[in-house]
Amino acid sequence: MKKFDPTVGWIHTNAEAQAPATPVVPPPSIETTGVYHFSRQGTRLNISEQTPNASENSTAHTPSKTPIPKVAETAELVRELFSRLDQADKSQDILLRVSRTLAELDDLKLRKYELETILLQMGTDINQLQAKVQADMQEAKATEERNLKISNYRRELIAQLALKVPAAPKPF
Repeated sequence: MKKFDPTVGWIHTNAEAQAPATPVVPPPSIETTGVYHFSRQGTRLNISEQTPNASENSTAHTPSKTPIPKVAETAELVRELFSRLDQADKSQDILLRVSRTLAELDDLKLRKYELETILLQMGTDINQLQAKVQADMQEAKATEERNLKISNYRRELIAQLALKVPAAPKPF
């Protein structure tokens, strides 16, 4: 069975049974107190905030010395390029119309959304008013039925009273 010792390497557990063919030479001592990072090319990277050691990063890339054009310069170059296009080309007019049409569509969609919101609110208001009208109609019907019953009672009372009142004498 083999065991691994980081300072020496692989060690055979029963060293007497297996005599090595070549003498085991310990690898050079490795400092195990640090963690090192390597680039894809295999060079050691210095990620600490200390200044990098020139010998460690000898193959590090230096930044290119070509200046990056500023945004305004790039925009000016783009404008110049488009201004040099053939003025007879109708695509610029078409693209301008498309841009305007898209802006109109956005405005119409916004208005449609606003109107839909208003219509939803109106629908809610209509439903509430219809419910209120239904409730008021039910209450009015109940009131009229009560008034009709009271009127019928009055009529019956008057008829009964009329029977109880003595008749007036007839003139001669």
